[in-house]
Amino acid sequence: MPAVLTIDVSQAAIRPGQIFRQQLSYIPETGDLSEDPKSAEPVTIAVEYSFLKGVYLVKGKVSARMGMECGRCLEPFTHLLEAEFIEQYDTETVADESDSDANVVVAERIDLTQKVRAVLLGAVPMKPLCRDDCPGLCGTCGVPLAEATCGCVQDEIDPRLKDLAHLMEGLKKKGVE
Repeated sequence: MPAVLTIDVSQAAIRPGQIFRQQLSYIPETGDLSEDPKSAEPVTIAVEYSFLKGVYLVKGKVSARMGMECGRCLEPFTHLLEAEFIEQYDTETVADESDSDANVVVAERIDLTQKVRAVLLGAVPMKPLCRDDCPGLCGTCGVPLAEATCGCVQDEIDPRLKDLAHLMEGLKKKGVE
């Protein structure tokens, strides 16, 4: 991710307690989000920050439309990711090159790159779905069930549920529903 995701906090240090707002936007390039889904639009970050007693408080809301693949039907689709974060940056903390997670202020600038990346990755659903009722693929022949029906017989019962199926059949014979 480029240096576009840094904020200049010099004015906040001059005016303690005042809240400053800034909009950041960046278009991911190939390799910026290496293992992340491909972005369909620019990533936008709405940032609020203030300074009080040697500490910068930074609040942000990240939103991005990301290209994903459905976990059921494997079709590509775009999904809106939104996430918020709150971080404190202490002016007393010294920059340590070995600790990439340290919240440091360097030359009155705060780099939000790693924070935005982590927040975006945390907002990606574990099993992205193109829609909530996506029927997925046929487990036998692989035909996308949203587009067509297949001739596969789906009468097989999961072996773990066979006993339950027998119990249900017995209840139906007795007239219990």
